[in-house]
Amino acid sequence: MKKYLVSLIIIILSLQFYGCISVKSQSKLAVIEGVRGQVFEKKGNAMPMKGQKATKGTLLQTVVYVFEPTTLLKVEGLNGQICTKVNSVLVDSVNTDMEGKYIIGLKPGKYTLMVKYGRGFFVPYLSGTNELSIIDILPKQLSELDIIVNAKASY
Repeated sequence: MKKYLVSLIIIILSLQFYGCISVKSQSKLAVIEGVRGQVFEKKGNAMPMKGQKATKGTLLQTVVYVFEPTTLLKVEGLNGQICTKVNSVLVDSVNTDMEGKYIIGLKPGKYTLMVKYGRGFFVPYLSGTNELSIIDILPKQLSELDIIVNAKASY
């Protein structure tokens, strides 16, 4: 009787743990609006060489931040593509996994994406105006955006 009771308790506890894992996995699959991609870092000589395949760099574990649309006037300490402070509302953030992959569920609209880099924020690109790395999330679409942090690269 004791063996049966112990086995039953172990099975019940195992099923609860298994249920938590499957819910977490399903929540990642349920993202249908937002952005996903990978973060890479390029260092050193990044000049394209004849006969060599261009690479995105090495995978980077970091944090991807999503802010309300941000302009040059809303950041401090901007030096190249790195700023020290962002004075916009933080919408969400996510840690990349071991392969630099990230996924963030977002409502349709415009957002600014930045990456934690050193003690500041890396701005992946300028949007052609005074806006910083704007991404437009469309209804029922998962946008793809790979980010290459090239602050320590030379071309």
